[in-house]
Amino acid sequence: MSADSTAALVSEAIDQVLTHRERNCTDPSCARHAGTTDCPPITVSRSPGSVLGEAVAEAWHAAGGSRLDIPAGVVAALALWPQKSPGAEAADTIAAYIAAQPPRVLVRGLAESADFYWGLRPDLWTAARPLFDWTREDLNDTELAGVRAVAPAALRHGVLQHTGDTDPAERSRIDLLSWVITSLRHHHSRRSLGEYHTPPDISELLAAVLAADNGAGGNRRRGEWALEPAAGTGGLFRSAAQDLRRDGEDPAERGWIMLELDPLAAAGAAVNALVWELGPRAFVGCGDVLAQLDLAEDTLAKARDMARHRDDVMKLIGFAIATRTTDQLLDALTASRWRLARSTPRGPGLKEDGGSPRPPREPGRSPGAARRHARAQPYPRVRADLRMPRRRGPVVLAHRHRAPVLRTRALPRRSRPKAGPPDQSAAHR
Repeated sequence: MSADSTAALVSEAIDQVLTHRERNCTDPSCARHAGTTDCPPITVSRSPGSVLGEAVAEAWHAAGGSRLDIPAGVVAALALWPQKSPGAEAADTIAAYIAAQPPRVLVRGLAESADFYWGLRPDLWTAARPLFDWTREDLNDTELAGVRAVAPAALRHGVLQHTGDTDPAERSRIDLLSWVITSLRHHHSRRSLGEYHTPPDISELLAAVLAADNGAGGNRRRGEWALEPAAGTGGLFRSAAQDLRRDGEDPAERGWIMLELDPLAAAGAAVNALVWELGPRAFVGCGDVLAQLDLAEDTLAKARDMARHRDDVMKLIGFAIATRTTDQLLDALTASRWRLARSTPRGPGLKEDGGSPRPPREPGRSPGAARRHARAQPYPRVRADLRMPRRRGPVVLAHRHRAPVLRTRALPRRSRPKAGPPDQSAAHR
């Protein structure tokens, strides 16, 4: 995506957030205006992963659904729900709230649950997109009914009890997405893909054997990297991480690279890496390791590029928010000054808006005549008639504020000399 298109999307998103108002919101997926707070409690039990997967598959097929990404994505988004509590004590309340929401509000909430992790790990969020791309589609009634059926089924069987604890060790006790994808996918489809998820008991045994081999000679060092070329949803790494925790080590201090051919299973591995908190050096790549020998290196390079892109977008978001906030503050300041001017008490000689003074109205003049009179006199009126003696010559008159005008005043008629030829006047003198 180019920088211009990214900036345009960021600006549009910021405008939608900052201009959101209660009275003009018509979005049917808005939880604030279309959601409900009438949330009756539901019966919740912490069922095994196999039971939860079968319940999800049965609810989805009973609603007429045929796609695999929608029901698996519902469970993945619920597993990623950001609100965690010690011992998952808030899981029942959250489950009741989620189960009571309308279908479109529920879909948007699931999308926002997944989008929350983009700022933390954009590479894992991108790898998990096959499970969440359907949230940006215009779903039909059958698919909405399927979402509305799958979410309560997963909640009743304890998806939040399995993944809602603040302790990552408690969240890593089970690989829910492995059970869900296996239950949804027909055995013929699994056979064609060669997809057989390792049972949890076998993966735990393999992890224990590998740990014993590495720890026998003191070769178990922190900071090591582990590579799984056929990771599935990451069940083997889950067992290895739990084994490290039991020995007092933090899995985040090691590196984990999971490669998988199936995009849906690779997306499940990315979600599990976030749920299990495998750390900042856990990466997921999707591709054929037999055809792409440098798939692991490409995965690491893409992760670095996505982190830089995330940083650039966050800077754009910060700039856009600051710009919009500044505009709103200026508008609020202008509006407050205008309201203050309007609320100023009206005194003599002041306009209604508290502006420039106006001349007092003279008695006997209409408002229009008073205004015209005031406009004609920007300075105090001055009258000066300089009267000259009665003789022929110029007289100076001062007219208000205009420049002096020279005029000739004629003498009275009786004092005019008689007209005659020039030579006679000269001879008379």
